[in-house]
Amino acid sequence: LMDPLREIMPVGLAALIAGALDITIKCPFDRLKTQMQAPGGGGETSVTTHFARVYRARGVAGLYTGFAATLVRDLPYLVIKWQVYTTMQLVLGQTHSANLLSGAVAGAVAATLVTPADVIKTRLQVTGAKVPLVAVMRQLLDEGGVPALFRGLGPRLARIPVYTAVTLATFDLVKGLFVL
Repeated sequence: LMDPLREIMPVGLAALIAGALDITIKCPFDRLKTQMQAPGGGGETSVTTHFARVYRARGVAGLYTGFAATLVRDLPYLVIKWQVYTTMQLVLGQTHSANLLSGAVAGAVAATLVTPADVIKTRLQVTGAKVPLVAVMRQLLDEGGVPALFRGLGPRLARIPVYTAVTLATFDLVKGLFVL
């Protein structure tokens, strides 16, 4: 499709592998950030102080609160983003402007489809509760119906298509400099 590597490893599988590694590394940092931003976020201004408090209270498991929800959000996001991007390139071609548009569409579609998982992940990380994902989803539905699962979609769509367009188009531009 776009390069010889795609013949060896499909884009969806590559996205899953890279995404799982990315999530495993970033999850503790995302958890700390989310807690520190939340109302009553522990009162610490230092990441190291907050890290130590969470670790003392719950150990490594405390740092990975929301890991499953992050996997549920990010892995589909990555696969959808790359699949839509490569499909759009087949439709629009691979010029620089087409790659920008393909990236924007890919980001918008993927962000919209995984917003419910993002809302659930954020709820878990803010509360720190060890609750099944389905229970959090039911709670959100009880609070506000299906629209509650899409809270924050507007701000997500204001940023994700833009940075996805720039990132993916730049990826192809830079790749083009090195691929013969």
